[in-house]
Amino acid sequence: MHANRTSLAKPFGYLSAVALLTCGYVKSEDLTTTDGRTFHEVSVTKVEPDGLSIRHSTGTAKLPVASLPEEVRSRHDLDAEKAAAYEKAKARKYAELEAMLRAAREKEQAKQTPPPVKLPKAFVVAPAEGEGLEIRLQSQAEVKNERAVKLRVELYREDEIAEILGAMEVKARLMVNWQRPDYDSASAEHFRVIVSDAGGNVIQRVTPEYRAPKQAGDGVYVNGIAVDLNQDLGEEFRVRVVDWNANGYADFQVRCEY
Repeated sequence: MHANRTSLAKPFGYLSAVALLTCGYVKSEDLTTTDGRTFHEVSVTKVEPDGLSIRHSTGTAKLPVASLPEEVRSRHDLDAEKAAAYEKAKARKYAELEAMLRAAREKEQAKQTPPPVKLPKAFVVAPAEGEGLEIRLQSQAEVKNERAVKLRVELYREDEIAEILGAMEVKARLMVNWQRPDYDSASAEHFRVIVSDAGGNVIQRVTPEYRAPKQAGDGVYVNGIAVDLNQDLGEEFRVRVVDWNANGYADFQVRCEY
């Protein structure tokens, strides 16, 4: 039994010795840089053309070549001119990479950002009126100016007004007015307003809520509605006003002036 134990111990001891001889070992030492900083128990973990990466008693650090004593530079074959060239090349590479990333971000943002919508400044309506109906349009600027006046009367601050106006999505406001011979036929619930593009595709349908007519004279009652248009209107669009009480309608063509 003792002989076997001895024969097993010898190979084990031999392997342990080999492991100790072949494992890496870096001697730790103190290092004082040219700018007066001292690092204790320093071991070098990486050598690069622009400096040394080290581990020390309180953490890690990257020391540029310019901060290393001449003896340390020589030991690790470091040169100030080579370090400067390496840093310039690295900075150029980072700048090129940043430019590529910036271009990619801008390209992606351009895909996601819709093109600005043109806003009409004025409108030409044909015919001007028909079937006791009349339509008028306000531009976005006119709508917002009108809204701002009302907000100032209600003592809103200018920053609050700017925020409210900025949130308005209206592109234009369509105002439809009509005149009828009696109170009931002028009531708003009899009317429908349909806005379509130049090709006849419906953009918006509006069913007005009840609104009491006003008497403008003997046998003359007037009423109307306002419709905010939030879509891109293009160069031309159409407005159809339907009067279900009279079983009729009137068509208007609107040309936008930009």
